[in-house]
Amino acid sequence: MVEVVEEISVQLPGEDILDTGVEVNITEEEFVNPLDTDHLANLAEGMNKDQLGLIASELIEKFENDKTSRKQWEDQYSKGLKMLGIITEDRNDPFPGASGVHHPLMAEAATQFQARAIAEMFPPGGPVKTQIIGKQTDEKIKQAQRVQEYMNYQLTQEMPEYFNELDQLLFYLAVSGSAFKKVYYDPTLERVASSFIPAEDFVISYGSNDLETAERYTQVMKMNKNDLKKYIQTGFYRQINMMEDNYNDEYSDVEKTIDRLEGVSNSMSSSVCTVLEIHADFNIENPDDDTAVALPYIITIEKQSQQVLAIRRNWKEDDEMKKKRTYFVHYKYLPGLGFYGFGLIHMIGGLQHAATGALRALLDSAAFANLNGGFKAKGARIEGGDLTVSPGSWIEVEAYGDDLTKSFMQLPFKEPSPTLMQLLGILTESGRRFSSIADAMVGDAAGTSPVGTTIAQIEQGSKIFSAIHKRLHHAQARELQLIGQLDGEYLPNDYPYEVVGDELAVRRMDFDDRVDIIPVSDPNIFSQAQRIALAQTTLQMAQQAPQFLDVKEAYKRLMTALSLPEPDDLLIDEDDMPRRDPVSENMALLNGKPIKAFSDQNHDAHMAVHQQFISDPRYGGRPEAREALIGPMLAHLGEHVAFQYRLQMQSMAQGAEFPLPSFDDGEEEQQLPPQVENQLAAVQAQTAQALAQSQPPNPEQVKQEQQNQKDQAELQLKAKEMQIREARFAEGVKNNERMQDRKDKELQLKAVDQISKTNERKKK
Repeated sequence: MVEVVEEISVQLPGEDILDTGVEVNITEEEFVNPLDTDHLANLAEGMNKDQLGLIASELIEKFENDKTSRKQWEDQYSKGLKMLGIITEDRNDPFPGASGVHHPLMAEAATQFQARAIAEMFPPGGPVKTQIIGKQTDEKIKQAQRVQEYMNYQLTQEMPEYFNELDQLLFYLAVSGSAFKKVYYDPTLERVASSFIPAEDFVISYGSNDLETAERYTQVMKMNKNDLKKYIQTGFYRQINMMEDNYNDEYSDVEKTIDRLEGVSNSMSSSVCTVLEIHADFNIENPDDDTAVALPYIITIEKQSQQVLAIRRNWKEDDEMKKKRTYFVHYKYLPGLGFYGFGLIHMIGGLQHAATGALRALLDSAAFANLNGGFKAKGARIEGGDLTVSPGSWIEVEAYGDDLTKSFMQLPFKEPSPTLMQLLGILTESGRRFSSIADAMVGDAAGTSPVGTTIAQIEQGSKIFSAIHKRLHHAQARELQLIGQLDGEYLPNDYPYEVVGDELAVRRMDFDDRVDIIPVSDPNIFSQAQRIALAQTTLQMAQQAPQFLDVKEAYKRLMTALSLPEPDDLLIDEDDMPRRDPVSENMALLNGKPIKAFSDQNHDAHMAVHQQFISDPRYGGRPEAREALIGPMLAHLGEHVAFQYRLQMQSMAQGAEFPLPSFDDGEEEQQLPPQVENQLAAVQAQTAQALAQSQPPNPEQVKQEQQNQKDQAELQLKAKEMQIREARFAEGVKNNERMQDRKDKELQLKAVDQISKTNERKKK
């Protein structure tokens, strides 16, 4: 049992599913009850011609209204396409032969975006990766791998048009702001297909914000009449009487502009017809029930003759809710104020227009300055009548002395204005900042910059295009999911496909809800330059903190970012490292080769030879060699010390077997059960205590302890002296305070006595 969508899939590669909000009541006398028909049947075959005519005229009228509602958008789009500057204009204003060039600002920005985006969205290995939903199991892991490998094979080998369609879509997208993909099953090719639909060929009802909630949307197809006849003969469309239409009448301004830019013209007006595919809700299943809910159908109409070609159900047969199926994906450059997105036409179109005007003014002024003109006296005669003077040439003139200077006057044309040139630079820089800020910022992030600075520069530079890339990532994820859904409906139960050196098989049931299909691109990284900068930053952090980060993995990610083939082949496998004597190990380090310690080596002998080597000023101790050797040598000595420590502890524990530590990042260390690990820890603790007691006192440690005791005694003595001083100081402060109080009291008494004596004198 298949669904309408499947029907649509059964459609021609150029066909589409479209949505409309029209309710038509059809009586049982006029139409055979569709409930008795096959789910995928063309319902128009059993309907009354008059009723079909009513449906067609009503839908075409609604389509024309939808198209009229976006007339301003089409005009702006057409003007923006002309500003790309693909064709040089012939201008007679302000003078014949004036410069007609366009500034390449917008074309450059669109080209850069397209080149950057296609590299991220379609890498050489394919654009698909999978993600397991829920708990991971071996079965799910194998299923995800089969789906990923097959879909990458499908998009790179079985669907050769996918790359070309995506490549073209991205250029259109940058300019117009909106572009569409249609995913369907093509019965002629017997496989899934994905076609690019430019925005001018996709008309949506006024006020719609997205495809899911839109009342109506239409794909406009220019179809060769012979192809249409083939569909009619195969029974996919019903038989109609086609008219000799005039294709030019259906030719929009946008289409005319595109043809003019491409340098082509329409010469097939009589052999091309316009086919409309519309999605609409109809009340067909229950025409007598006024309370019945209208259901989604697919209506295909030949526009010139206004005849219905097909009406098909657009929901899954087993879907009790009868939800509309959507086979279109909307790609947006920038979110607009409505359904259609904003592109470079909208964002830097004004700068493009101004830059073009400034450039033309500069070229015109340069032409005037280099090709001088002026006035010539009426009576002046020139041999041959030619006023143009070539370098090094002489022209005879019938005039002498002052008469010659009086006969000709050169107009004072100025050189190109520096202000105009500065203005052009400002306009160009403003447009380029908007379109290429990320590359500039990432380029400024030098490898020697601090980690925090580099990350901050990348973040600042990626804000604009990272947001655009996230929208592209989301749209492509939706497209890949639609392809996966059709694979789950149309693939054989077991489908073998050949890859290099092997043959694999994927099952239809693999495309279920247990595995999520997503693009391989990172939504947070939009360019290789940004990926390399982040990988370099990661490597820098790993080198600064090797105890926390895996340096080997950091190098691997950097090589992957650089697109180096087979990075694992360049990385050394520590399991393949040979056993060497200590002198051979020193020589290997001098030659830049890695070395590895083994548990059964003579660790004391190795460490003695290595320590002598690294300290010898003639060999490892040379300044130019020590910087490169000290790190690997210390790491190697650490391996020997670890093994030696283990062996010593094991011998003290009377032969108890301790787990052998691993120094290979790719090898998992031995994992012990908790009970065994606890018992082993107790044995090791006893061994460590015994080892500490058995060790003779270290003279240096004894000396250090004595010095510490002496220092402690001196500190205690100084502390006591300080306490005595503080006590004496405090006592002195108190004595001073008592003396001051005594003096203050004496002064007060003297003042009182003086006042009393003064009062007595006044009385006398």
